[in-house]
Amino acid sequence: MHELLYCDSDRALSKYETRDQALFEFLGGSSLLPEFPLLVENGTMTFGITATRADFEEFGDRLDASELRYDLLSVTQREAGSDLLTDRQLECLTVAERMGYFEVPRECTLAEVADALDVDTSTVSETIRRGTGRVLNEFLLER
Repeated sequence: MHELLYCDSDRALSKYETRDQALFEFLGGSSLLPEFPLLVENGTMTFGITATRADFEEFGDRLDASELRYDLLSVTQREAGSDLLTDRQLECLTVAERMGYFEVPRECTLAEVADALDVDTSTVSETIRRGTGRVLNEFLLER
């Protein structure tokens, strides 16, 4: 059963019911939780996880031992101690993301992000640009 709970031009929120509980039982028995949003389309669920290498390998071993069919779409690895972002860049990007600065259309202004961080707008603008640049460079270099 599928029920559409909310829909606008940017998002849709649905509730669905299924008799097939295998994936939910599998996830419930794991220390790793799927990251939202979960995408369910034509009986296939797509989600991300963030884990240490050991936890990820254990998760993969459990998947292999299960009867669940899966496709691993991508893996991104960062070496311990090689922080991509400075603490300040991470803070600014996290606050901006949580406030909806990166949404289309934006849910807040740069000035509102700056106010939340108690810094000048020009400071948060530069910090977000530098942090975003680092993330994009890292992502594009991996391809």
